[in-house]
Amino acid sequence: METQATKQYLTSELIAEIHRQANDIVWKMGVYAKFTRNWYDVRTVSPTGLIHFEGNSDTGFKHIIERHGPFSFSHYFGGGALGNPNKFSRQSRSLDDFRNIGDDLFVNGQKDLKEHPDSHLFEKYRGTSNRFSGSDGTQREFQLLLYRGTKIVHSIYPTKNVDGKPLKRVLQTLARDNGNIKAFTRPFSDDYYIFRIPYVNDQEITRYEIIFKIDVNTKMSKAYIQLNSLAGDPVQTTYPHLFHFPVEIEFPVRPLMDDAPGLNQFIHTLSITDLSKLENVIAKFEKDLQAYFESQVKFTED
Repeated sequence: METQATKQYLTSELIAEIHRQANDIVWKMGVYAKFTRNWYDVRTVSPTGLIHFEGNSDTGFKHIIERHGPFSFSHYFGGGALGNPNKFSRQSRSLDDFRNIGDDLFVNGQKDLKEHPDSHLFEKYRGTSNRFSGSDGTQREFQLLLYRGTKIVHSIYPTKNVDGKPLKRVLQTLARDNGNIKAFTRPFSDDYYIFRIPYVNDQEITRYEIIFKIDVNTKMSKAYIQLNSLAGDPVQTTYPHLFHFPVEIEFPVRPLMDDAPGLNQFIHTLSITDLSKLENVIAKFEKDLQAYFESQVKFTED
């Protein structure tokens, strides 16, 4: 797990540099946003003077997109919001939403005084806003973190998923690798399609794959689970016989045609669909493996 020492936050020197950029006269001339070259460059300054900078995986605009963007492929681990962070709406226009929501929370001025691990670095504001993409006018609750004593935005995020309750996180030490879901047919035949959904650990090693084999003619699917070694190499595949079900998908006329109607949409669906029943099978594998490793250690010690 990352510690504060390994995170790339703004230093006092970089905070001074961001303030220098934010004081540029262009922001007073109505410039909405600028292109950036460095991670500490200013992207935009809001009407209330909040400074949104490019950032990286740990802080700023990029951090918000990776952790709270609805289409992020970044992997997080652990229980609760740590491993399953709340997301903005799938209709979100990021820069607009961050500026509007951030200003609403800052103007309201309701500070969250509850202690958190980085309290010495950031000040937290909480409040509501309805100024975000896809809003029906209902006020939603968000949180805003500023670098302490500044108007520089470290993070901003909803306290609940904007588009509704997220899927329950079954596997806290494994993450669905949505950016690497694959579809293919067997060689020299297009009788069925194979969809592979990898699950990676915190070292980005694929430890399991959920595999769907879908018959093109009957539209029936079977689900398999592949267990990989600690190095990511296939070890065994099991077939949970209860997972045999029909699917609705339009397959391509030619095998592996990337723009086939329905195919890409089905792949996207697999990235957000509830696979908890199969994930529970994986969780049992993990529990059994852990028990086995512990017994081996005990045997060695004895």
